[in-house]
Amino acid sequence: VDVALGGGLARFRPSGKGGSRDDGRDLVAQWQQAWPAGHFVETAAPFRALNPADQGPVFGLFNPDHLDFAVDADRSKEPSLAEMAGFAVRKLQAQSRRNGRGYVLMIEGGWIDHGHHASNAYRALDEAAELSATVAEVLKLVDLKDTLVLVTADHSHSFTMAGYPPRGNPIL
Repeated sequence: VDVALGGGLARFRPSGKGGSRDDGRDLVAQWQQAWPAGHFVETAAPFRALNPADQGPVFGLFNPDHLDFAVDADRSKEPSLAEMAGFAVRKLQAQSRRNGRGYVLMIEGGWIDHGHHASNAYRALDEAAELSATVAEVLKLVDLKDTLVLVTADHSHSFTMAGYPPRGNPIL
């Protein structure tokens, strides 16, 4: 894996070091030992300072648990999905130019689903807009003559307004 960005930092660190692992393993330290030329980041500022053309893998975990909903996120701590996707594309493009091979990149807008599970229309819709901005960012960076971009859902949720709400009733 050349680029991995997201949340879940607590699951990579032992409980004694601010994590939740009860086996004592520090998976971040193990990754850094295995990839000495790699770059580990856990806040937005050092992430934004990375040069995608630099060699070595990039591992970024920006939240102890899931990343925050976009509307709730502190962008000084967590980069946006579009920022992470844009960086990943530029990083993999630079690597592809060096090694002459292509790449596969998977980007997930997983909070749309979480918004639906929480019955929070505002956050579900805002996350859909966040994914749309991310797709737009990726499309600016790739050449569609040699790049396949798939945008799909792994499943769906209904977005239902039941009963007889009065016209003009705020749904959010």
